[in-house]
Amino acid sequence: MEMLNEEKLQSLQRWMNYRIKNNYSIILMSRKSNALYNDKILNDWITLEYEWHDAPKKIWIEPKKIDQQKYSDKWILTQSWKFIEPEIISQMTFLALELRKEIKIPMWICCLWNDWKAWLSIAKVANLDFVRIPVFVDKIQTNYWFIIEEKTSEILEYKNKIQAQNIKIITDIHVKHSTILNPETLIESAKNAINSWSDWLIITWNWTWDLPKFEDLENVRKEVWDFPIIIWSWIDEKNIKNVLEIVDAMIVWTSLKTKKFRDHNINIKAFEEEMDVEKVKKLMSLI
Repeated sequence: MEMLNEEKLQSLQRWMNYRIKNNYSIILMSRKSNALYNDKILNDWITLEYEWHDAPKKIWIEPKKIDQQKYSDKWILTQSWKFIEPEIISQMTFLALELRKEIKIPMWICCLWNDWKAWLSIAKVANLDFVRIPVFVDKIQTNYWFIIEEKTSEILEYKNKIQAQNIKIITDIHVKHSTILNPETLIESAKNAINSWSDWLIITWNWTWDLPKFEDLENVRKEVWDFPIIIWSWIDEKNIKNVLEIVDAMIVWTSLKTKKFRDHNINIKAFEEEMDVEKVKKLMSLI
């Protein structure tokens, strides 16, 4: 009761309560010898070793033996999966800090899908210039089936809270690898993003290998005037000059990788494949 009164809550029925007050979470645990879960506070009194939620009874006969699945029946992330693995954040922070020492040109970070709080925090610590936020003003269902809703006001509030006003936000509109669930057109989403303090727009299409749709680019350009636009699409020596007449910047890597395409795969070239230096040189010579 003391905790409920302190938090001004009626009840706490879950063991894991993700961002129950928006900016922090509440985790309940028992350290009794006969407790149902083997939860621990380690000797450093900082690290918490905690078991995940059980699978729901309606699905599993013995839920105590099965961890909670990643998504609910409505394809919403379940409580256990809302807690991002800390090792990923620590590794990305380490990489960002090390790269910042060596690279003097502007740097950005993006850890898919849409953990904007982690990216802004890492960018703040590593003194990065940009973060990419794939879902900013749209509501989408990814091609992996889970749903992401816009959190525009929360993103801006957190950015101010950590005093990261110098970090620019690059935002996708109608992001690739997803289905758009809101009714706004590409142009309407572009205007919404600009009005919500986006610093740059990213325009993509359905898939990485899709060629740029120049009609879309020209229509957005007419409506947003000189607002910075980045294209993330298939860019090569055949279309780069036409693209640069409309946009301010490009994200290019798949077309510059080595080796052949992989059929029937979302990532048509594997992540471990290296960039082809000669392809890069050729493309840059055209710029």
